[in-house]
Amino acid sequence: MTWTVLGALVVAGAAFFGYGAVKGPTSASPDAGAATPCPEAVVSAIGAPGTGASLLAAYRSDRFLVTLCRTTAGETYYHGARRGQPESPKTSITLPATKEGSSWVAHNDSYAYRVDSDRLTVLKGEVVQYTDVLEPLG
Repeated sequence: MTWTVLGALVVAGAAFFGYGAVKGPTSASPDAGAATPCPEAVVSAIGAPGTGASLLAAYRSDRFLVTLCRTTAGETYYHGARRGQPESPKTSITLPATKEGSSWVAHNDSYAYRVDSDRLTVLKGEVVQYTDVLEPLG
């Protein structure tokens, strides 16, 4: 019982800050079949407040937090934010994402953000701008 309560407090505290319990329900969750909600900051950026979105995956690198969420309408979004900085249009970006093979890819003009299970690759055209190693959150 004590571990269940402690686990629930850790999950609730992490969720309060926006990126906790990101890979899916935990053993402390009363409804193991429920989808994990997308962080509110990402839901707002998607423009889906009130309708919600489910978290598909969340990662961190040395420089970024990367979140993939699916709306109730079935659309998937990429959200990338600089770590350690407040959310703003200068420090984060939210874009529709599509599945390409085993990757999720979001496009912004000539840039592409490719998320694999272990890395974020940012391309301008066909030229790699940088690659960050991703660590799954949760």
